Amino acid sequence: MYSLKFFVLCFVLATVCAAPRTSENVKITLYYEGLCPYCHNFVLNQLYPAYKKLGDAIAVELIPYGNARRQLVEGKWIVTCQHGEEECYSNKVQACVLGLGHTTEQTLDFVNCLFTGEPDEKTAKQCSDKGKLDWTALSTCIYGPQGDEFVLALAEKQEALPEKVVYVPWILINDEHNKDYEDRAYDDLVGVVCEILKGAPSACKGV
Repeated sequence: MYSLKFFVLCFVLATVCAAPRTSENVKITLYYEGLCPYCHNFVLNQLYPAYKKLGDAIAVELIPYGNARRQLVEGKWIVTCQHGEEECYSNKVQACVLGLGHTTEQTLDFVNCLFTGEPDEKTAKQCSDKGKLDWTALSTCIYGPQGDEFVLALAEKQEALPEKVVYVPWILINDEHNKDYEDRAYDDLVGVVCEILKGAPSACKGV
């Protein structure tokens, strides 16, 4: 499985990077936020099951920032989230999982777990333990400057989009915001991916 660290390094270094995709996979970029119920629904019922079914046929990029906003106050960026501090915590936890270089499978397993519980440290630790992630490293990131840096990098990546994110979940397919594909992906992501791949891989047979 591809490592999401690739994407994180791309935006942290402020470089222009292409996703590790080929003619045999479809890149799905998800702009979302930690407490958005529609985002939860898409991850739990579409993105996660689709990845489990299709594997490397989907190259996943996660941007957990959504409707958060940042403001420079006395030389320091302050981030506020649409659904308050609990959402900022959830976003930062996910930013740290991304930034610490876990595989796509590890990351999606963690996010899927996180979205089935409360947005708090107890759930985050349980999901970390379940996925055999290093909770000490993850916790250090969450409560230290590294976590803030990862969140700001996500903000910069989202703000650099040519088309502003006006709702979440906001889905890019192969780096393009196609409203038709997006609307269909909300209910049948596997079908959309298999259509683009024209029936390949074998997991698409019969879809």
